[in-house]
Amino acid sequence: MKKVTLILMCIVIFSMSLIAEENYNTMKGVRIEEISLDDFIGDYLPDYTMQKRIPLEGIGRAYAVAKESGDIVAITEIGEQFKVHFFDIEGNLKWEKVFDKKYDIKCIISDNGETITIYSWNNEYGVNIILNKGGNILFEETLKSERFIPSPDGSYLYKRIGVMGNYYQPYFGLYHKDGSLVNISGFDNTNIENVRLKFVTKDLILANVETMDRKSFLHFFKLENTKITLLWKYQIPFGMFSDYSFDQWVKTNKNRILIQGYNMLYVFDFMGNLLYSEDNVFYQSLDLISQNRLILQRYGIRLKVNSTKIINLFSKAIQDRDFTFKYGRNTKFSSTDYDDFKNVLSFNGLLLFSIKRFPHQKRTFYTSIININNWNEIININHQIDFIDYNEEQILIFEKHNENPEVVIMRGKK
Repeated sequence: MKKVTLILMCIVIFSMSLIAEENYNTMKGVRIEEISLDDFIGDYLPDYTMQKRIPLEGIGRAYAVAKESGDIVAITEIGEQFKVHFFDIEGNLKWEKVFDKKYDIKCIISDNGETITIYSWNNEYGVNIILNKGGNILFEETLKSERFIPSPDGSYLYKRIGVMGNYYQPYFGLYHKDGSLVNISGFDNTNIENVRLKFVTKDLILANVETMDRKSFLHFFKLENTKITLLWKYQIPFGMFSDYSFDQWVKTNKNRILIQGYNMLYVFDFMGNLLYSEDNVFYQSLDLISQNRLILQRYGIRLKVNSTKIINLFSKAIQDRDFTFKYGRNTKFSSTDYDDFKNVLSFNGLLLFSIKRFPHQKRTFYTSIININNWNEIININHQIDFIDYNEEQILIFEKHNENPEVVIMRGKK
């Protein structure tokens, strides 16, 4: 009898927590409405024209959009295979390729669409597949957890560590598109323990350089052919970055660089001037929504804080919102349940948060749309979104993950 009573109590507590979770933002005075993509287009994009709607077969697994050329990579799961599609900015299919299915898959495309990197892994190892714009495989390499990232112009590659294993790179790890190491001049490897890279533009590189005597610096380099020139450096606390987070926690917007590590946050301009900093903080999501505004979000059981704030770098004005997107976090039982926005787009007075959600390790993807002047109403659609300035147009590309995958291309005048 005691066991039955205990089970019933657990069920009641769990049900109450679910109700609290669903009503979390409502209790904060936030109204959430989920609408279809068609309704969003009709209500919010009346001046945009649909270029193309592309339904895809199978289950949507990964997408990437070239920021300059607008080329699109879409990967779907069909049976025991992953199918890679390559579309141009008009939505025309240029080529397809099929690979054996593994546990998961991700893709990145250079800004000009010239180089595509695909990383597919199971629980033991990952396979890097590097392709050119024509769909030709340049090389493949099996690694435990390292993943190749293309430079903005697709001319070079560098490695990002995965979530498994320990990794140290005591040299300037820049690679040609064929996978061979670039013979870099202008960098002294003496006393170097680790070098982590992030391309800021096609010829500007931010690096975290750690030395054997436990010092750590941000180095800002200019790349010319195979020579790098140090433009500025800034000392930071040692151990700010895990072996897989540096590339992911650096965001850029025009000539601004946002950098977050453990317990520290910095914003620099390209000249090396420190525009903003915080210590003893860690934000789960962050981005530069414009040249002079950054958005930061922190939440979770351990932090006991759920907030989103926008900071103006010039005026230092802060908009602090007790707001955590689609679901409340303080009612969660597991730290594996969380949301994370991959980017934030700002246009027409709206903020569009492209979000991936991890409920009990099952990923879902959506976009939350918020009027910059009214955070009390949030619109959610079950598509992620990329935004491109192309010639005289603004192009929105919507991507649907999981069931009924599709790519939708919208065009509008600037």
